[in-house]
Amino acid sequence: MIYLFLGTDEISKERKLQQLKQEILKNSQDAFDYERLYAKELTPSILNEAFSRIPLFADKRLIFIRDVDKLSASSKEKLLSLIKNPNPKILLVLDTQVSELKEAFLIKIANSSKVFHFGREKTFNAFDLADAIKAKRTQEALKIFSIIHQKGEHPTRILGGLFWSWRKMKRFLDADNFKRGVELFLETDISIKFSRLKPEIALEILIVKLCLLCGG
Repeated sequence: MIYLFLGTDEISKERKLQQLKQEILKNSQDAFDYERLYAKELTPSILNEAFSRIPLFADKRLIFIRDVDKLSASSKEKLLSLIKNPNPKILLVLDTQVSELKEAFLIKIANSSKVFHFGREKTFNAFDLADAIKAKRTQEALKIFSIIHQKGEHPTRILGGLFWSWRKMKRFLDADNFKRGVELFLETDISIKFSRLKPEIALEILIVKLCLLCGG
């Protein structure tokens, strides 16, 4: 089976990918039966090697290739040849930021794939980040933070909005966990102000720890 992910909504893509991982890999270890590849780093020989490996624990291996449209010409040719004779032990997920099928290469892939359209990425803020933390969706929370940060929002502003939301979560949390969360905010603020860590790294660590305090 081959899936083609089109569009710029990275959050929805990641949710769908996580769903596929749960369905295909079940309780097996990601490190063995899941492989995330980046098109710019791939060569025909690397592709051939990835597609030749067999699953160790799950029934199938899941291979995800990011920005497939950015493959080199030789790698595109190799991928198309592999798709013509698909390995039944592999679920292949191909991703592209492109929203419309205009390039011949993508059209050829689409003809052999189940196509998913993921529209324009929504605008996120610190409150969306807090919602993901509250829901214990760590990977989604980290992705939302990355999107907010890349759009130019300073980490200290994100931290402030996130702390406001954390206080609103108090009634949903264990008292000790809420208190520990407040301490983590203080520690993160100090780390940023005194340059103990890069601001984005400090925020990522905080996000992971808050998700754990919420039960993630």
